[in-house]
Amino acid sequence: MSSQAHDIYDRLHEDIGAIENWGVIHMELIKHTAHLLPDKLYIDTLLQRGFSEVFLHISKCIKDKTLPSSVMVKNSIKSIKNFAPRARNCLHRGGSVDDALRVVFEQARSGCALAGDGSGQALYGDKISGLKRCRNDSEYACATLACGVKDLRVQ
Repeated sequence: MSSQAHDIYDRLHEDIGAIENWGVIHMELIKHTAHLLPDKLYIDTLLQRGFSEVFLHISKCIKDKTLPSSVMVKNSIKSIKNFAPRARNCLHRGGSVDDALRVVFEQARSGCALAGDGSGQALYGDKISGLKRCRNDSEYACATLACGVKDLRVQ
């Protein structure tokens, strides 16, 4: 999931300022923000950068073997002085770590060989194969609740 979060950051971040319809192209990745940042995220490049950087902090928490809960990701954002102002600004203006976590879980689940289409195996096969198998590998509901993400429809 750390790689998943970092890849989402890469996809969002590489197009900022380069394409006019950033929000439309990345609708699937920003769909949970619509209630908090209506239209702002579509045109404001600083908000786009801030929201994309939240995914880097989710990835960092996971790499650091820290549960990527909203509190822990916000702590990560607060701890980095020169990089996080855009992410902090995004959260201050209505963005949400939970919105970003929802995207990470949805993307991971949809790519899971057991719970989704298996596309994640093609993208992350070398990283996945190095992990120990666990009986609850595809139980995303448990993981989302552990991270404090509520109301995510998982199978």
